[in-house]
Amino acid sequence: MENELSPLALRPKEAARLLGISVRHLRELTKRGTIPCVRPNLGRRSAVLYPVELLREWLRGAAQFAPQVAPGQGGAK
Repeated sequence: MENELSPLALRPKEAARLLGISVRHLRELTKRGTIPCVRPNLGRRSAVLYPVELLREWLRGAAQFAPQVAPGQGGAK
């Protein structure tokens, strides 16, 4: 059995899929500085990567501040 390496960072499409959001929404969060990312190249069209560990920490922090909704309450009507 081969030893598979887990990625240290994800490309936008992979990160969006993992988070369950659209790439467009991920780009908006990135533009606002809401979600952690790195730009390894400082060139004109630098790639944006989303470090897996930083995404996990970000999700844990976001979960702490998410409003708690009781079953049967809230949501669209």
